[in-house]
Amino acid sequence: MRFICSRLLPRPLRSRVYSTIPGSSQNKIYALPFKLDKDKAHELLDMAASTYRRPFVTAFRMLASAITRQPLLPTDGAQNLTCRPAYIPFWYYDFAASCTTTTMVPASVPGDSESNAFTEPLLVIGLNCFWPAHNWNPLTYLSFGLPHGFDQDELVPFDSVTLGKQLDNVEPEIIPFTESPFTAVIDRLRSIPSLYLRLVDPRLSIDPRSVKLEFAAAYPLYWPVYIAEFDAPPRRRSGMDNAEVETRKTVILSAHNLDPRLCSWDPYRRGIHQWMNNGTWASVDVTDPVWKLMPLGNTVLRQFEKRFVEEFLGEYPFGGEEEEKEQKEGVAESRNVAVKKGIDWSDQRILAYPLHQRFNKEYVEAMFTWRAKEGMLHSISKMSDDTPTFGLGAQKTEVKNVGDMKEELVREIEVAKLEVEEKKPASRRYVLETTFLVYPHSFPLPTRPYSSFPLPIHPFYLQRIKTLKDEVEKANERADTAEGKLKAAEQDQLAKEHQIFSLQNRIKNLEEDLVKAEDKIKSMKAIEESDDSAKNQNEAMARKITLLETELDNAEKNLRDTTKNFREADVKAEHFERKVQQMENDISERDKKYEELAAKNKELQTDLDRFNDELNDL
Repeated sequence: MRFICSRLLPRPLRSRVYSTIPGSSQNKIYALPFKLDKDKAHELLDMAASTYRRPFVTAFRMLASAITRQPLLPTDGAQNLTCRPAYIPFWYYDFAASCTTTTMVPASVPGDSESNAFTEPLLVIGLNCFWPAHNWNPLTYLSFGLPHGFDQDELVPFDSVTLGKQLDNVEPEIIPFTESPFTAVIDRLRSIPSLYLRLVDPRLSIDPRSVKLEFAAAYPLYWPVYIAEFDAPPRRRSGMDNAEVETRKTVILSAHNLDPRLCSWDPYRRGIHQWMNNGTWASVDVTDPVWKLMPLGNTVLRQFEKRFVEEFLGEYPFGGEEEEKEQKEGVAESRNVAVKKGIDWSDQRILAYPLHQRFNKEYVEAMFTWRAKEGMLHSISKMSDDTPTFGLGAQKTEVKNVGDMKEELVREIEVAKLEVEEKKPASRRYVLETTFLVYPHSFPLPTRPYSSFPLPIHPFYLQRIKTLKDEVEKANERADTAEGKLKAAEQDQLAKEHQIFSLQNRIKNLEEDLVKAEDKIKSMKAIEESDDSAKNQNEAMARKITLLETELDNAEKNLRDTTKNFREADVKAEHFERKVQQMENDISERDKKYEELAAKNKELQTDLDRFNDELNDL
């Protein structure tokens, strides 16, 4: 197994990038600029290497730094450090899919072996879900989803020339787009195996034939990172000899802000678990609230989400065949395979994130509200209209009849449908195309059928119409020319603003470094003047650390005792619950006996009255 940097750092990717990203995609791909310079990245990597080499010592040093409020500095640098800036491609995608669920509820009558089946419609939505856009294993298992957040206003249109000049004398590697979420996820939703759509507890299943894709959109993005490797502590090899093996640590450092997130790779794990600090892959929600109500947090939604990520998505071939072919036939051959895959950038579902994601999110959320109300109406459709229900109203708890709730839900569903139609992206594009004839600032012109003009048109008006058409065409040409100049000016202004922003950040970082250097000089002078007091402080700190360790041991002991008491209390609680259940069963049997005795008493009383009447007649 070889490390990531051995695949990415030694060989340039620029020639392949320009051939796999066509010009038609430039207005769809956005990127985050580099904000973390290389010196700051090396400082953070030195700290990470020190932490991996001496984790316990670093923990105590962090505690001491928190107490003394002194900056934590690495004890030693990273050995044999290899660091390279790069742009990693990925996708955020939104989707909405409908399906039909079947829940098996045990029979309520004792002795009845048959279960009741309840079938309900369900809408599943996912917003800002993550999918890798490349096949560089194991980077394919690294997610930049939450909590890897970013400010949407910082996104800029992708330009390899402009973005490649952000770092001094170092051009970042740009990994090309080769994978699409439509092929890997969206199109596979229609053919999910039924094995992934069943649960045992509770007994719930989804009909795979009912799965229907309602909406899908994907947004290509580039994430700036530093890919680094350094020497790690030796690892003992499993076996008879138990010998130590030299290892290298691979880390990915985000570079889109000054407080980056560091992800480390563990080659001895598989799938998404081989990356520490990995982000989320799918942020899913459903219209059925019962899916989110389960004890101990093990909800139905959580179980299906875990299956979706670890089993359904985890089985996708992340370039495994390309890996084997690369080892057998060489690197160039596997590159050609990656290029042949390609991405259809003309697909209307591929959109620019800052321009379309907010509108698509509003549309999906409106669809979610509509389907949730329809699901609620479906769940109470078989109930009697005079059945009272208890729930939360606008400001307080309310009791309503099912009939009133049905009427209210029908009205709300109609309003929700109208809102969905208003926020539908396709309808918006249709309105823009059919309302404005030339450009968006022109007024809409009414259209009338030819039969509304029964009289012949005068030649003067025909000539006038022709002249107006020529003027409109010339105006359109001038508008196109002006629009092109405006776009060029906007691009130039954007580039200048980016340069200004980069210079401002560099000045700010230099000022901060200057302030830190002055503070260090002052602190060093103070240390030289008060060496004895510093020694006393160090001794006091050592005593404090010893005291804290003692308190920590006591706290751990108390925690173990408390945990033991909680377990005993749980056992007692379960015992009492069984007793309560047994008593409830006894009460139920006694109630049944009492009802039978009451019925017999009533019959005897009736017979006695009848016998008295007969005696009176005699």
